[in-house]
Amino acid sequence: MPADVPPLPDFIFELGANLISSCPSEGVMATGSDLETVAIFSVVAAAGQAASIVIVVPSYYATDARYRARIATALGTDSSWSVQHALADVSQRRPVCLTPLADRALLGLPELRPMRFVLVTGPGATSSDRIVTVTDLVRAERQGHSAWVRDVHGVYTAAASFNPRLCDGPLALLGDTQIAACRH
Repeated sequence: MPADVPPLPDFIFELGANLISSCPSEGVMATGSDLETVAIFSVVAAAGQAASIVIVVPSYYATDARYRARIATALGTDSSWSVQHALADVSQRRPVCLTPLADRALLGLPELRPMRFVLVTGPGATSSDRIVTVTDLVRAERQGHSAWVRDVHGVYTAAASFNPRLCDGPLALLGDTQIAACRH
């Protein structure tokens, strides 16, 4: 990070860790927003090693030929394929995860099922025993000075809309007034 760029808040790293830990190892993660992408990449960068997952940003895949070629190589697919075709092909060999804000209709993957904070399809899609938490987000809410809290809530709200069990699990710390999908 350049010195003049402020560090990301801890709850952004927490979001990235929650998304990564929700996707089975050796999975492919398709993101749906810049926030999700930055959160995931920040965790990977902080670890200082290659991720065990391949991160696909569909909007870049569609518009950047160099990015598409690199991702196609990492996925073992043809770079002339659409992101939909590439992910459908990969889902036959390894788990494919969609972040909460990923466009499910655009990607058109079969048999998506919730696994914590992501939707998953493909073989080897078993739940992880890694812990997920929203404590850094709760802390940021109490301090009340980050403009990003609302956007992070949006990601968690989208996850709760397809996985209501999150409302009684990790998202219970936020309370039902914070996550719209958890309101009874």
